[in-house]
Amino acid sequence: MIEPSPTNILAGLRIAVVNPYLEGREKDCEKNLYPRSHLWGADALSKAGARVVYIRPDSSSVCYKLLSMLSRLAKGRLGNLEFDWLIVTSFWRYDLIYICYGSFLATQLLRALGVIRCPVVAWVYRPPRAIPFWKLRDLQTRFPFRYGLDGLLCLTKRAEQGWKVKWPRKRISFLAWGADTIMFAGSDSPGEFFFACGRTYRDYATLLAAAAQVPVPLKIIASRSLLGSQPLPPNVHLVQGPNNPSNDRGILYADIIGEYYAKAKAVLICLQPIEDDTSGLTNLLEALAMGRPVAITRTGSLDIDVEKEGVGRLVAPGDVKGWVDLLRHWQNDPQELAVMSSRALDLANKYYNHERHGRDVVRFLAGFLAKT
Repeated sequence: MIEPSPTNILAGLRIAVVNPYLEGREKDCEKNLYPRSHLWGADALSKAGARVVYIRPDSSSVCYKLLSMLSRLAKGRLGNLEFDWLIVTSFWRYDLIYICYGSFLATQLLRALGVIRCPVVAWVYRPPRAIPFWKLRDLQTRFPFRYGLDGLLCLTKRAEQGWKVKWPRKRISFLAWGADTIMFAGSDSPGEFFFACGRTYRDYATLLAAAAQVPVPLKIIASRSLLGSQPLPPNVHLVQGPNNPSNDRGILYADIIGEYYAKAKAVLICLQPIEDDTSGLTNLLEALAMGRPVAITRTGSLDIDVEKEGVGRLVAPGDVKGWVDLLRHWQNDPQELAVMSSRALDLANKYYNHERHGRDVVRFLAGFLAKT
């Protein structure tokens, strides 16, 4: 018997996409102003024939302001209340609820009780954590809320392994993310400077200590507070970024691509050694799509081995000397950087791209909607 294709399964079905991080920038993605990778495959669902509905609250409404205030007072323990309210007041309109980011306790509870009849599938970015119940953290993964998730998509293999142990009967799958290779279209420039950016769990102190010993040109996009109070070495140029880690509306992506990624010798991702976090992944994927070599702290949380793939080098956590040696080596070996650049672009085009990621999302979600 021939199984129906995902397109045949999804055609005409209504899928609610829940992604607070996107902040209503779907149109920006279409206009090439914001990376399509942050749609998490929603655009691929539309191409497969699904009727995608983005859950988006009206930030000017009184209800939104009250729920947003309650969320802040609860310090996130109650999940994303502003979006949760919209789901529970419209769930009967959808054939599947696809959660890209955030926690939604009321939605999961109603699904666990059978009130919501359609499947609920969510992304998880890290393995389950052992947190005392009295702290009221990660409630979406606890009884009874966990029964309101029909399937989990995992951003790392480490997360997939952890969740499969915790929920052996759930449909759980690791899907590698990918960069927007239309927006990040690669660059054949040999590069003018080394480049670093990012806000979450960055270790700029180690990177600056290395830069102080090696007079290579280094440009950093970050808030000054993340770099500490010490004076910057004269070879370091800081471009002030937003202070709030959740604020992604600072420098325009087009400027970051054209003025920094495209002109970089290599991208430096110096991280704090947090094993279960995925910090640096967005930066890494964007660098690959631009054809830029990558130097990144070895944390054990990401699945792309830049040394094995021949696209960069790993540095031990807090290893100032390791960064010094690498910067000196790369400054004097443009040929190695050129070879890594070519491999990085090839790797992104062949696998770590949003088109392949979107196809994987379509196949996974279609499995919940296929007729038995």
